Amino acid sequence: MLTIKRLNGEFYDLEKNGLRVLDFIVSSPAYAYETFEADGQDGYHDLETTILPRTLICRLKVQGINTEDLVRKRDLIFKIFRSREPFYLMDKNAAGKRWKVKCSGEFDLQRVSRFGTADIQLVAFSPFAETVSKFTRNFDTDSFIFKNPGTEAIDMRSQNETEIVFRGASRSLTITNLTTGDVWRYNGNTVANDELRLVGVQSLKNGLSVFGNTNQEMISFAPGNNEIKISGATGDFVLSISTRFYFV
Repeated sequence: MLTIKRLNGEFYDLEKNGLRVLDFIVSSPAYAYETFEADGQDGYHDLETTILPRTLICRLKVQGINTEDLVRKRDLIFKIFRSREPFYLMDKNAAGKRWKVKCSGEFDLQRVSRFGTADIQLVAFSPFAETVSKFTRNFDTDSFIFKNPGTEAIDMRSQNETEIVFRGASRSLTITNLTTGDVWRYNGNTVANDELRLVGVQSLKNGLSVFGNTNQEMISFAPGNNEIKISGATGDFVLSISTRFYFV
């Protein structure tokens, strides 16, 4: 039911390691509201809403051949869930998605004879699940639709794995998301073999920063269809968008 992949590549299927998952609980989003109270007016003005870190609970049951085997499995749990650095947790019932988590507190194995149970509380500082894989879509026309199937916007300032790559000749290349109103512009030229790459907050030309020669803006993608327009291309080109998608 649950698998864990650590940043160093270690991979654990809990069931195959003798750790039975009794339950896996993902909390609903918790919201923080910024409000403003105006004199003489009822209620509050709603200024901004943010989503707080998410709580997840993994409830395990362990059976040992004997007490020594039970202690060995307890130590395996400690190893798998060690939280000096975050790790990824994947639920087979939500295939293709993962949570980046840490343990939010201490836990122990409640033992009765050769059996034990543990409730492990986890925290996802990013409140969204993300796709396990990055998806790449290529476009070679100056107007197209990019679909974001997630529930959340893709914001390159915080989701810095997202990349937009333009390969081709251009003069003052401009990428506009007509859906969000975002506009990115390079105040220079490229030839056919050049590459412009937007990754996170960086703008690179053939691997070197050209951020200072842009309008210093970024492109975001709203949930659903995004209407993208390319202007300034002076020949054949390919524009690639590579990203994960994010879900509440």
